[in-house]
Amino acid sequence: MMPRKNGYETCREMRSLDRETPIVFLSALDSERDQISGLESGADDFVSKTASDELLLARIRKALERADRFSTAAAPASMTKTEADIYRLLDSDRGHFFSYREMFDAICGEGYVADRSAIRVHVSNMRGKIPDGERLDVKRGVGYALVGAGQ
Repeated sequence: MMPRKNGYETCREMRSLDRETPIVFLSALDSERDQISGLESGADDFVSKTASDELLLARIRKALERADRFSTAAAPASMTKTEADIYRLLDSDRGHFFSYREMFDAICGEGYVADRSAIRVHVSNMRGKIPDGERLDVKRGVGYALVGAGQ
């Protein structure tokens, strides 16, 4: 509902210029499909305009903390910020299966509440961006692990 281009296009353009700056969507559109589209376009988080000011500020604080926490580790340049954060977390203990809760706590901050589909979307998008010789393993009900090359 922005003039000229939508938030998804704007987010993709911003990500093409800078993948490290945190992006938090604040939108009146809050269906699951809208949230997934926002995350797929490169956003770190998605907050509905109906959310309280306190929740919005908490999500922004967490996005800024994530930016500081993961700023030094290497990740493939083709990955979005959140994908790179997930990659660096998985890379920190290759072969270890990280649960959704562990991933949320490490990437978003302890106690962060989000739908598992957010992690699934980011992991799905990362699969084609992982360097040759590496792969993501998944164990249903357990989580994700990065295996290969650096082990």
